[in-house]
Parts: sequence; structure tokens; C-alpha cells
Amino acid sequence: MQSNLTSAIFKIIYTRGNLFFLLIFCFSIFSFFLFSSPANASCCRCAHPQIEGTICVQNDITPCADLAQTNKDFKDATCTIEDKDASCKLVKDGGICLAGPMNVLSFKLASYVKETKKDEPKNETTNFEPTLLKLNVDIPGLSFTNPYLDGNQVIIPYLGQYIQALYKFLLGVALIASAIMIIVGGYKYIIAATGAKVESGKQMIIDALMGMVIVLGAYVILSNVNPNLTQFGSLTVPFVEEELFILSKKDHKALAGGSSYYNGDENISSDEVIAKARQVAAERGIDPCIAEAIVRTESSGKIGAIGHDENFNYVRPGVTLPQARVNFLRLRIKYSGEKFSSDIPIMPSDCNASTRSTCAEISKTGPLNDDLKIDPNDEYFGMDHREGFSHGFGISQLTLWPNDKCNGKWGKQLGSKCFTPADLLTLDGGIDALLSHPAVKPGNSAEAVFKAYIGKPNPGLLSKKMGAYQLCKNKK
Repeated sequence: MQSNLTSAIFKIIYTRGNLFFLLIFCFSIFSFFLFSSPANASCCRCAHPQIEGTICVQNDITPCADLAQTNKDFKDATCTIEDKDASCKLVKDGGICLAGPMNVLSFKLASYVKETKKDEPKNETTNFEPTLLKLNVDIPGLSFTNPYLDGNQVIIPYLGQYIQALYKFLLGVALIASAIMIIVGGYKYIIAATGAKVESGKQMIIDALMGMVIVLGAYVILSNVNPNLTQFGSLTVPFVEEELFILSKKDHKALAGGSSYYNGDENISSDEVIAKARQVAAERGIDPCIAEAIVRTESSGKIGAIGHDENFNYVRPGVTLPQARVNFLRLRIKYSGEKFSSDIPIMPSDCNASTRSTCAEISKTGPLNDDLKIDPNDEYFGMDHREGFSHGFGISQLTLWPNDKCNGKWGKQLGSKCFTPADLLTLDGGIDALLSHPAVKPGNSAEAVFKAYIGKPNPGLLSKKMGAYQLCKNKK
């Protein structure tokens, strides 16, 4: 009896040995795919002859040396794998990357070449402090990269990295489940005593192999049809700032030259403007960070800045539409006399909570005024001075309405001082006007100062100023 059972087992192994070894082979192959370290988990460091610095790429599929096959902008770049993961971050964070780590498809050579060759100044109003995302439930192998600045855009890789990690995790679960099914099916197939059980084991193996083919084959097919179908790029969010009209040197001198504040040279950097504002504020016992926050958020430190409030067409949650913009869109005629085209929607008579979205959309797509030609001999310097129109001047962006007069001139009375546009367009005059505001006094809290400086409730602008203030405080 025992001899017959032993003979039967050997016979099963012998007659079904090919299938047994096939199962072992399949399991080994898929284990390799599952447990090996794929290339798409690496970070590529790239050197380009037209860029001073290292570009880091979070490599998804293509080997580092072949990135040009996916993005032609890497054609002249030399890319290698960065062995130290800790180095694959921005230079300011202690890494080696001038930019990135980014998705291979998001790299645009033209933007970096332009920035390197022309050495364009950075937008100093863009204070960007990324916050690293922390999941409540970690996904094995997932490591988030901090968002980073790329020109006037914020690149946020969180979503792409999350989807990739989740896909890899679920892929591993699917392959493990398939491998277990193959083992169980093979066991049933080998020890089966009846034809029905043999077929059951065989079908289980076939189903598991089919599942593996579907899971792995779908990715391979999509990546060959179009690599973009398997590339989860980063979110790109542009910074939107109020556009200020910056005077030319000639016009600046023509307008500001008659001011007692004018020193003959107002062409200094924003950093110097902010440093001077902080210095004067400290001398008057005022928190220097209050002065810095106002300068940064109002004018970016541009002495010759003129804000045309009727052209402020950017509206976001919490940001109030300037009354001058509303008035301009209701009048439907530009300073030059040009009328709006008939296809431009009519602005509601009252922009309240119920009509806010309509007002915002019309403001966003509506035309801009054309009072941009400076006339030093005109009382209003050639600017639109119709009733309800306002303009901000200089680093303080002190707002002047058409009826604002002091000492017989167009200007604003602050305490005992009269500030004309010419005064406001100078360094010392702009700082003096800012610090002469009734709310900017020693001991006043930053929030109280900002609310009074803004005037009407404007949560968005208040938040922007408070953010700049906190960044200033954090630098200490």
C-alpha cells in the first residue's frame, strides 16, 4: 500500500514536472519585478552647458542617460544617477539642485537659459516657504519632495508622487496575490486525485497568470503608446501679482524732480529700499517688519511704481475688487475716449455677495484703461482723474483720489505733512509717507496697522501682509 502511494506521488511529479518548473520560473520572474529596485525610484542629476548649476529630475521610467528620448530639452545634458537621496533637493535646503527634483516632462530649457543669460532679478514679492506634506497613513516607498519655485510658478509634485507610490504599492499587492494563487493552484494540481480537481488547480494557475499579464501588460502598453499616459506630472500653480506701472528714468525725474525729497538718483534696488524703510522705522520706534511688509506687498520696493486701481482685474477669494475698477467698468469708456465694445458684459449696479462672481468675471476679462502716458505739466500727470478713480504712488502706494488736495496741489495730507505724487515717487518721501500714516505708530500691532492701512475690509490683502510680516520675523 505504502509502495503504491509513493509510486503514485513520483509519477505525479514526473508527469507534471514541466508545469511545476514553469510555476517556479514564473514566480521567480515576478518576484524580481516586485522586489528589485526599479530605475524609476532614482534621482537624476543633470549638467547642461547652457545652465550654471545642477538640474535634478525625479526619474520615473527612462534611465538617466536616456532622458532626451522623453524630453528633447535634455539633448545636450549629461545626466547620471545621484546615489545619495539626501542630496536630491534644492541648494537652499542643503542639496545640489538648482531646480527640482522635477518630472522629466516639466523641464523647459528656455526658461533656465533666459534666466542665466540675462540675469534677471527675482521677484522679491514672492515669499515662498513650502510645507512638507505628512500623510496620516504612510505608503511604503513614498517620499514627498518639497514644492519649489520655477520662475513665477510653484511646482507642486505631491499628487504625482502620491499616485505613483500608490500604484507601485497596489502593483506589489496584486503580484503577491497572483504568486500565492499560482502556488495554491500548483499544489492542488499536483496532489489532485480526480480530473475535476486537476482542472480546478489548472484554472487557478491560468487565472493568476492572466492577472499578472493584465497588471503588468497594461502599464507596458500605455508607456509604449505614449509615455505621458504613465507619467504623473506635478501641479503648476502660477503666482499672480498686481501689475504696477513703473516709470522710466526720464519720466521719474520729470515727475519727482520738483519734490524736496528728490536726491537726484532714485534708481536703487528693492533690497536697498526695504533696508532703508526698516532703518527709518526703527529710528522712529516702529516695528521694522511692519514697514518691510507694507513695502513688499504694496510696491515690491519699486520707487517709481504707479498703481492704476481701475486696472486691477485680479480677484480671488478674500480679495475685494477696488472701487476704481468697478467705476471704470460701469462707465464703459477709456481715458482716451474709446468706448467699450458691445460684447463686453455690463457691470452690475451693486457688487455684493450675490453678484460677486459676476463682477469678478467681468473684471477679469474686461478691458484696461489707457492713461499710461505721463504728462509732468498736467496737474494729474496725465492720469485719469474722473470721479471715483484712484492711483497709488511710490513704495508706499499711498492712494490719491481726484479730490485729494493739500497746499493747493493734488496730494494727501498726513498729519502736518502734505505728500504730492512727486514726493511719493522718491525714496525718502515714500518712506516718510508710509510711516506718517495715522495707524503706523509705535506699539500698534501689525494686524491693526495693516487693517487701517488697507482701509476697507480685504481679508486677502490682510493675509498677504501678515504673511510678509511673519516671514520678516522668522528671518531674525
